[in-house]
Amino acid sequence: MTLVVRDGTSFVPSPTTVLRRGDELLVVATDPVRDATEKRLRAVGEGGKLAGWLGSTGTIKRK
Repeated sequence: MTLVVRDGTSFVPSPTTVLRRGDELLVVATDPVRDATEKRLRAVGEGGKLAGWLGSTGTIKRK
């Protein structure tokens, strides 16, 4: 993650930065890394930090 925008202010996240609902993220990466990052963020959004242990995959559910 390269940049977080929160409440109209941007900052470079540190290793201890906690993401909040509504944060906007700028991720600069190759396509495969970007896709993996998006998948992981979706999984954490669904299942919290233990998403992998709880079975959340972060895949987009299409109807």
